[in-house]
Amino acid sequence: MNFWLGFRAMFKKELLIIIRYIANTMGGMLTFYLVFLLIFLGYRGVAGAGASFGEGTGHLIVGYTTWL
Repeated sequence: MNFWLGFRAMFKKELLIIIRYIANTMGGMLTFYLVFLLIFLGYRGVAGAGASFGEGTGHLIVGYTTWL
């Protein structure tokens, strides 16, 4: 019972913070998305066509989430 009460209180607090600071929330989401797109779409252009970073985009996504 105490676990769910604490979970509910923390969830409510986080939701209130997200609503209160909506500009920061949207800015963080936009920055996260832009960095992902830069890495996902531009990694071949930066390193050159002959560069091999792994088997494919799966390795790129795993590397990105590890970096986070």
